[in-house]
Amino acid sequence: MFAQDFGPFVWPQFGFRFRWPEDRSDIEAELDRLHRARTGLGLPTMPPHDFAIVAVESSSGEPIGAEATRTIALRHPNGALEMALDLRDPVTLRYLVIRGIFDVEEIR
Repeated sequence: MFAQDFGPFVWPQFGFRFRWPEDRSDIEAELDRLHRARTGLGLPTMPPHDFAIVAVESSSGEPIGAEATRTIALRHPNGALEMALDLRDPVTLRYLVIRGIFDVEEIR
């Protein structure tokens, strides 16, 4: 399942991931830049899953993940970030079950 436009601010909540690895790399770099600007320190770790990236907060509690995503989306060559949801991926399916979007029986 593919989606684009302003979804990067909502779709990660439903397990969508960045379709292109370069987009995640660009957002990681922007997150690090924003974190350094606010705290003077580099970002210590990145979330393990693409869909977790928008939840990153600075040590002061500011939600810099959404700001970084918006910045990269605005300057993206496609005019928007593309997201994908792979319903065959076990990590994505577990995430959807944890979020209460599917139950275990529905995804078997």
